[in-house]
Amino acid sequence: MEVFEGAIETGTKANILQTLSTNRERRQTAINSWFPPDQPNHTKSHVICLEILRKGYFQVVGLVELMLPFYKMMTGTGLDSKEAYDNKACTYLKAVFRRVYEVMTVSTEQSVGAMIYGVLRATNLLDDYTALDWIRHPDVPLALVVASPQREGKQLTTSVSEFRQDKATIKKNKDGVESLKEDWKKFKNKNQSLNF
Repeated sequence: MEVFEGAIETGTKANILQTLSTNRERRQTAINSWFPPDQPNHTKSHVICLEILRKGYFQVVGLVELMLPFYKMMTGTGLDSKEAYDNKACTYLKAVFRRVYEVMTVSTEQSVGAMIYGVLRATNLLDDYTALDWIRHPDVPLALVVASPQREGKQLTTSVSEFRQDKATIKKNKDGVESLKEDWKKFKNKNQSLNF
């Protein structure tokens, strides 16, 4: 996560935010070109597209900004760095993208209307996340609950593997003890006169 955080102007987070800003400017220029705001028949389309762009930009920035506090919250609960990133932060991100995909997919028909409607639904969904500062959204504990069995499953697999190794060692020890008992009996039988 240190690479993600980086310094103020370097690091993955800074690069992502810069890319988002650049993309927003390019899309705004394209919208101005497709729907010139000075032409009355394009006014509504221009305003709607700019509003979706603005909301979408700030929603994605909010998601990027969430990653570091979310990660720190997970490491603060005692998880190691890898566990906090792989099983918690990434699981949460996947859950968000899965939800966005679910609401954006409104029709099997790939039309402009279906696409616009899907984008509007996704924007409304992400408004819910934004309103709850992302980290307080119900999908956060859900992602954690989903990740817990994964973690427990890995620990169980490790424990089973260790148990099998221990079981093999115990069997060797048991066989060794039985062999020693047999040797002792033989020794005792040969040396009865010594009164063991």
